[in-house]
Amino acid sequence: MKKLVIFLSIGFLIFIVIQFPYATINPGELVEGHQKIRSQCLACHKPFAGVDNEKCMSCHKLADIGLDKENKQNKI
Repeated sequence: MKKLVIFLSIGFLIFIVIQFPYATINPGELVEGHQKIRSQCLACHKPFAGVDNEKCMSCHKLADIGLDKENKQNKI
């Protein structure tokens, strides 16, 4: 019985993370330009691999990636 509860709990957690990724693994607020894709985490991120650079370059010029448009400084 204990194994079943553990299995169901892990399955439920995986389901919640897949269905509501922004609400469950949100690292913080997005910059203003990314608010429109707020709930589409997989638009930029690969599961267990982070952000795919090619996905950044599909929307941004390479020279602009990581650039803070307001202060004209690179973000860290």
